Amino acid sequence: PPNAAALAPDQAAVTTMLVSASAGGASGGAGVIAEQDGEQHKYCCGERCGLQPDGLPVVSVRHGMRVVYLSGCPEADHHAGAVEQPVAVVLCLDEAQAIKNPDTQIARAAFGISAEHRLALTGTPMENRLEELWSAFHFAAPGLLGGRSGFRDRFEGPILNGSRSARDALRKRIRPFILRRLKSEVARDLPPRTELILRCTLSEEERQIYESVRSLGREEVVKLLEGGKMLSVLEVLLRMRQAACHPGLLSRNWERGSAKMELLLETLQEILSEGHCALIFSQWTSLLDKVEPLLQAENIRYLRLDGSTRDRAAVVEQFENPEGPPVFLLSLKAGGSGLNLTRADYVFHLYPWWNPAAEDQATD
Repeated sequence: PPNAAALAPDQAAVTTMLVSASAGGASGGAGVIAEQDGEQHKYCCGERCGLQPDGLPVVSVRHGMRVVYLSGCPEADHHAGAVEQPVAVVLCLDEAQAIKNPDTQIARAAFGISAEHRLALTGTPMENRLEELWSAFHFAAPGLLGGRSGFRDRFEGPILNGSRSARDALRKRIRPFILRRLKSEVARDLPPRTELILRCTLSEEERQIYESVRSLGREEVVKLLEGGKMLSVLEVLLRMRQAACHPGLLSRNWERGSAKMELLLETLQEILSEGHCALIFSQWTSLLDKVEPLLQAENIRYLRLDGSTRDRAAVVEQFENPEGPPVFLLSLKAGGSGLNLTRADYVFHLYPWWNPAAEDQATD
């Protein structure tokens, strides 16, 4: 922040908060842990909820704190408007991509927390739309990019239309407020990442299904483009992706496997025989459902983490245990950020996602 230099040099007089905006942080818990007078308390929607500390980022309170808000509790969004305001000198929002949509209650609650200095930490400051960048800065430096509608008129709209001057103006405006840290700068002992694209050949039946989807989709896309319905075009492309991954994603009547799953299993067996461990990412949990029976049939031990996982910390701990299962299935949304999985040395993405930044964060 522009007044960062004004931070009090006497750290004993500084109240510091670390608030995780992800859905419960790596542990999947609810609320926020606060340490006050040497005693840990857990807060939920402005009240002590009585839950035990479970590894969420700790809020170190030196003086003057009343209540800290953190979405992650099932009732948090419902009570967001009633949260009391904490007294903070520094407010640090971890996994700040969780507020990328400024219309959500978790984003509005984060905007409403008072603090003299603000930091937003994220590996993907912008995933799909420029407005997500505005939302992060509306939290970290309110007013820097103007109001939401003004940002659309001044930056977002012109940039989407190819305006280089608008793009350069936005870059110039935000550059002093961004501190970028690369993995190569902080983990110099790690070897460079090696990327390999595995290509598979569809079976004759799979090819026929894919071509039929593509043929129907081509006619549909032309009509949608004429009507300016871009989101519907993406839905057509999504069906083509699914047909290429596994026909069972399109039809429940498909009882066979898929060429991609066969290649995955073959590659997995090879690396596991050499003592390696692997993460397998998919944006569709339904595709992970197709992977599980293959692993079970080959007696390959595995773990799974997706949006339905209750105790994330326990699952992560099992995988990080040297004696734990060597394969970890993860949905890209639930497992793509906020986790540190050092045991794995192979990462599989079952298909390229729309946003390569989300894939990179999951891989790194």
